[in-house]
Amino acid sequence: MTTIAFRDGVLAGDSRTCYGNSIETGIKRKVRKSRDGRLIGVCGTSSKVEPYALGLMNDAKVLPEIPKDEGRVIEVLPSGRVWIHEHGGKHCLGKLRFGAWGSGSDSARGALAMGATAVETVRVASTIDLYTDGRITVVRL
Repeated sequence: MTTIAFRDGVLAGDSRTCYGNSIETGIKRKVRKSRDGRLIGVCGTSSKVEPYALGLMNDAKVLPEIPKDEGRVIEVLPSGRVWIHEHGGKHCLGKLRFGAWGSGSDSARGALAMGATAVETVRVASTIDLYTDGRITVVRL
């Protein structure tokens, strides 16, 4: 559960972690930049999706499978192309002006449609979605 937003080469994500119905006190970094300039975002059950994201960041030859309905990994290439990795494979969304994923994606898409930046979008989602908080991490192409 999270909100990841992308606009104008910026990927932003909140830092909330939950265990069951409880909010954890730790901060989780859900967006990162790889050594080769790709932006990687993780949403869903982090313990199930994080191994895939780390393998993707480190160019692993074999990636673990993302379990069904456990989340997805967003990959933004330096070219601006956006890929979604989830159970069953990956697919390219092409070059997006903006996009949002995770439990707060509905409110985030509304904010993006109104012209909000990626950071403002996650902040808006944090006021609506209980699985999104206002501690925001940002990476740029």
